[in-house]
Amino acid sequence: MKKSIIALGCCLLASNAVLASSFSDTAKIVSVDEIFRTETIRTPYQVCEEKMIIVEERTGSSPVSTVAGAIVGGVVGNQFGKGSGNTAMTAAGAALGGAIGSQSSSNTTSSAQTVNQCRTEYNTENRTVLDHYKVTYDYNGRQSSWRTSQRPTGDTLRVNVNITPSG
Repeated sequence: MKKSIIALGCCLLASNAVLASSFSDTAKIVSVDEIFRTETIRTPYQVCEEKMIIVEERTGSSPVSTVAGAIVGGVVGNQFGKGSGNTAMTAAGAALGGAIGSQSSSNTTSSAQTVNQCRTEYNTENRTVLDHYKVTYDYNGRQSSWRTSQRPTGDTLRVNVNITPSG
């Protein structure tokens, strides 16, 4: 029983293979249309501008002013407080006087400088370019189309034809 089912299956497959057919033929080209697309090209370029900026420069303080301020501050601080508070007030006065003396002798100078600042900008250009060809052809009264990157030459086109039974 199994052998006869296998044999029957092989016969059916072989009969379909005999009925199925594949071959090459020629079809008539009906039209060739160029299909275009738009592409955007971005080209970078530099834009540079001269700008004025203000530069502040601080000069250092004089050590003589710092020491003189500390001495004066210490003398003034010594006038306040009694006992150990007197020592603390003298130290605080000396520190404050030194800071004031240092600050008063430092200078800030401002100057204008020209600097060149650049940035990148882009030119954009839209171009229309050929994308592909749409080839419409007729084979035995039936039209179909095909997309290709190369324009076909002549007025016929090679086609592969596959014939298989429908039922």
